[in-house]
Amino acid sequence: MEGESSQTTEKKIAAALAQHPWTIITTDKNGMKALDLSSFLVDDVPSSIFTINFILKLDLSNTNLQIIPEELSNLVSLVSLDLHSNRLRSLPRSIGKLVKLKYLNLCSNMLSSLPQTIEDCSALVELRADFNELEQLPEGMGFELVYLETLCVSSNKLSRLPSSVSHMTSLRVLDVHFNKLRMLPQDIGSLIHLQTLNVSSNFNFLVSLPESIGALCNLTHLDLSFNQITTLPDSFAGLESLKLLNLEGNPLVVPPPKIAELGAEAVKHFMAERLHVKVPPKGNVQRIHKSLLQKMTKGKFGMKWGERNNKKYDNNNDNAVLTEEYDYRSLEEQEEEDGFHSSAPRSPFRQFLSPRRFFSPRHTPSHHRLNTRGF
Repeated sequence: MEGESSQTTEKKIAAALAQHPWTIITTDKNGMKALDLSSFLVDDVPSSIFTINFILKLDLSNTNLQIIPEELSNLVSLVSLDLHSNRLRSLPRSIGKLVKLKYLNLCSNMLSSLPQTIEDCSALVELRADFNELEQLPEGMGFELVYLETLCVSSNKLSRLPSSVSHMTSLRVLDVHFNKLRMLPQDIGSLIHLQTLNVSSNFNFLVSLPESIGALCNLTHLDLSFNQITTLPDSFAGLESLKLLNLEGNPLVVPPPKIAELGAEAVKHFMAERLHVKVPPKGNVQRIHKSLLQKMTKGKFGMKWGERNNKKYDNNNDNAVLTEEYDYRSLEEQEEEDGFHSSAPRSPFRQFLSPRRFFSPRHTPSHHRLNTRGF
């Protein structure tokens, strides 16, 4: 009975499109021609749909679809494609020919992979593929999808993200919670426009974070809950824009759980104290970063990412070690007790931010030219 109902629906859609296409095709508030077939019970997409090459939005969600034919590439003007809540196990390779596509929703299907040709959808601004069975993402997608602002692939089976993700410099939202991630890309700090990062609920798999995470200067929301993280990287003190931080469900040692419960500001200050670095007030961020850059280029920071500050240096000799013990005193306490003030660095803090941020050209594609808002 379900099969007969599905076939009847397909015939009705095909007949309606053939005889009265404008009864199904509508115009949204932005003047875009849209075809909404959501919640129709069909097994296959009527071939007549792929002859309407002037539509900009196509909604085939909740339609029980199992296959999208290669003829999808005929819809060359398509800007938005919604395929969520179907039974799709794969996508056609021809999807890469939709060069104007900006919004793609693949949530709640049965996809185990995305075709490599999705890299050719270079205009993509938003890609959602939550609640699938993805085990990997195309390795080079980050090199091509440079306008992508939102990438959501939560509730899948991903064990890693492609290293090319760090080239998505327009990215503002990255949601990879509820996967099997063992690590984040080492150069994730290159995502200088990232505002929201959710890597929660990777459970026993995620045990550490890359040091470059401290270079995410625009990050405001960070969810690290329910992983196996014991120690936050020293660079954490550099997250000057961070407002909301969730560390629940981790076996934390650094910072101590009592500090973590106090929120983002308390954690940043604790991590800064470990390095004897003041957390800069908002008005002085650029000045502090400029100072750090000068010290880095003069070679005053000789340690690598991840090496803890466990040495103090003489006022007149940066290389003369006075003590090997870790000192938890604040800068003010040290200056008062030691009896001198020094412009020389008290700690070998080599990087407050990733050097990529200073020495690489900041080529961020002008996504504003795409007029990505309002669809």
